[in-house]
Amino acid sequence: MSAGERRMRIAGRTRGAPSGRACLTVLLLAIMLGGLAGFIVGAGPANRDSAAVLLAANRLERLMADLEQSQLRYLATGNTRSLRPWQAARAALPRQAAALQRLAAENGSEQDRRAREIVRAATAYLREHAEPLMTMARRDRHSARTLVTHAEGRRRIETIRRKFDHFADVQQRLVRARERDAVPAVRRMTATAAGVSGCLLLVFLASGLVRRRRPGTRVGLEWLDLDRLRRTSGEREGLRRLAALAAGKAPPEEIAAETARQMGRVLRAEHTMICRYEPDGTVRVTGHWSAPGAPPVMPPAEGRWPVEDDHVTAAVRRTGRPARLHGDRAAAGALGDWLAANEIRRFAGCPILTGERLWGMAAVLSRSPLRRTARAEQTMRQFAALAGVGLENAAHRAELAASRVRLIEAADAARRRIERHLHESTQQRLVAVGLELSAVERTVPPGMEELREQVSTAARDLREVIEGLQDVARQLHPAFLLRRGLEPSLRALARRTPLPVDLEAHGRQPPSWNSAMTVYYVVAEALTNAVLHAHASVVRVRLDLEDEVRLRIDDDGVGGAHPYPGSALAHLRDRAEALGGEFTIDSPAGGGTSVRVTIPADSPPAGPASA
Repeated sequence: MSAGERRMRIAGRTRGAPSGRACLTVLLLAIMLGGLAGFIVGAGPANRDSAAVLLAANRLERLMADLEQSQLRYLATGNTRSLRPWQAARAALPRQAAALQRLAAENGSEQDRRAREIVRAATAYLREHAEPLMTMARRDRHSARTLVTHAEGRRRIETIRRKFDHFADVQQRLVRARERDAVPAVRRMTATAAGVSGCLLLVFLASGLVRRRRPGTRVGLEWLDLDRLRRTSGEREGLRRLAALAAGKAPPEEIAAETARQMGRVLRAEHTMICRYEPDGTVRVTGHWSAPGAPPVMPPAEGRWPVEDDHVTAAVRRTGRPARLHGDRAAAGALGDWLAANEIRRFAGCPILTGERLWGMAAVLSRSPLRRTARAEQTMRQFAALAGVGLENAAHRAELAASRVRLIEAADAARRRIERHLHESTQQRLVAVGLELSAVERTVPPGMEELREQVSTAARDLREVIEGLQDVARQLHPAFLLRRGLEPSLRALARRTPLPVDLEAHGRQPPSWNSAMTVYYVVAEALTNAVLHAHASVVRVRLDLEDEVRLRIDDDGVGGAHPYPGSALAHLRDRAEALGGEFTIDSPAGGGTSVRVTIPADSPPAGPASA
């Protein structure tokens, strides 16, 4: 074998086997990716532990509710079958309390302390109230009912529930904090891995190019089309921004304007616009954009023109496919006159679909010739598709908001019917009965003082029932609000509250009926909570009706209010959000309660629903 043949065989074996540099690169990539995967997988157990803590607290809270409800049912009915859930809850409570303590101990000393307080309160309720109450009820149910009327057990249950709510709120904040801390770390590690991997790959490729180049060959990046890379990067960035906008809560006008801007910037067009096909056979511009330095001529034809034959808007509407108009073909109608007057030589349109329905058209206009390339048409299709998704989402959100407002109006109408029935039927009958009792009291003969006192007591109790019924009717539907307006109704509400209420109202712009009802209900609920639960000494109410409805309520009570699902605060929050507003509550333990409500001025101005 000659020396040349030996050199060729050795060279062939060297090219066929992986080099040491390649093996090192692959090894480093595997180590980094494995570390990244281990970090991501390791973040899971903490979230699972937090979910187990919340589940254990929820189960213990349900056991407490079973204890309370079962013993109340037994006291009301005397049916021993009502005691089965009570006995099951009493047996399971120690085991579930121990499980909560064990899981909470792994989530920090503060949560462990709160869990121990909950367990101590629950155990004390069982031993000091529930068990003695049921022992007494088995002997004398009437005496046990008398004990319940003192509301000692109810106060204990409310205290335990507040502890549960605070525990769950802190635990959820811990979960969110862990997620916030984990996401940036994952992103940093991912970015580092990607950067190092890219550097290693470039080094490996560059070294391979250097080894393979011939003597005198220039090594560089001339093979890269930098202009094309910049265009591709700009297109991806534009599509990413539009996708984020479409997935958010942006209104249709903002989506249309951003689509026109990003599409024009990527395609380097002079003018772009987003048009909508209206039911009356016209086209309306909902968003447009012009390049810097381009003539300020947008939108065409004052933003609206009829769909006529022989130009792009008609072709897109008729076929549902992209269409173009070239300078050698004249367009008819108002749009054609505008195109000719502004020397627009090229007009390309792409359909925008929302679901299966043709919504409108994305258009590019230019005074210079547009190169008809598959790449440009594909870019227009991508932007039009994203715009269609965003516009469809916006339409669904608008329909959902309208349906929520209709539900609120239907609920208000039902409350008004009930209030009217209570006032015109039930209350009037009770008043008549009260008058009859007063007449009977006057006709009781002398010497029957005991009978007279019984009739007088019955009449007095009936008057208290009528007053309570009037309070219920006002809570269901404040008829005074309909007759006098929002501010007088709030002042009347403040006068009926058994603690000082500092009320200030600014602005004379009357809000819509739905907004006024929401403000009234929020103030009524806040005053009730301040009296019954917060034990506040003063409440401050600030109402501003200048531009939008802005309400703020502050008290100096014990705090701890939380809009848990099904509560009155949660329903009021849903009501405010259904009107496009915001409802926030800040109520730290021992720090008072602050409620803020904002409702935009353009919320649905519906009047009171008819009965």
